[in-house]
Amino acid sequence: MRFIPYVHHAIEVELPVSTVIESLSREVHRDRTFWPNPFADDRKSFMGSMTDGSFRLVRNIYYLNSFLPSIKGKITESKTGSVVSFSMIGNPAVIVVFMLLPAFFGFILTTLLTEPDFLVTAATIAGLFLGYCVYTFGFMVQQAVDKKLLTDVLLKKT
Repeated sequence: MRFIPYVHHAIEVELPVSTVIESLSREVHRDRTFWPNPFADDRKSFMGSMTDGSFRLVRNIYYLNSFLPSIKGKITESKTGSVVSFSMIGNPAVIVVFMLLPAFFGFILTTLLTEPDFLVTAATIAGLFLGYCVYTFGFMVQQAVDKKLLTDVLLKKT
């Protein structure tokens, strides 16, 4: 069982590996400037690196979003074209913070309002669970957006 939200996808494309790599690399920005221009003509969908049929990406956005998954994938040849398999994983530091904040709040609140007993432990565990659920929900929403964007790039819909 994985503690950190993780999703694995595979997309089969009827294009050769070289064409898939080329179309994906057109949408990957290699480096990010300190203050990017969101209205620039050369704005790319993803930020990251590509090497020999494998890639590591993050969606290129111009605001803060703790739920963005890191995308790691590989492009391999198949009988009908190419298979792009990739996994999306959340940030472990962010999930820890999302779990500790409500747990700490539940612990402090129940300690101040009641005598230390079972209720304090229950509130702390409930806070941990609530933080995990909130992070997992946000991650799943963002990974769906990233999957659609990556699928559109690979299937030439954008």
